[in-house]
Amino acid sequence: MSSQAWINLAYLVASMLFIVAFKLMTGPRTAVRGNYLGAAGMAIALVAAC
Repeated sequence: MSSQAWINLAYLVASMLFIVAFKLMTGPRTAVRGNYLGAAGMAIALVAAC
């Protein structure tokens, strides 16, 4: 795979993590897990952007 393909895959994974994070943050029991997934998505997006 080319480096551009890896970057696109990283952005796809990051966006999926953001979507799942927003879903999990709607309930008090799963909000902490949602925050962690959102942070992981942001970290992946930052690494892919650099």
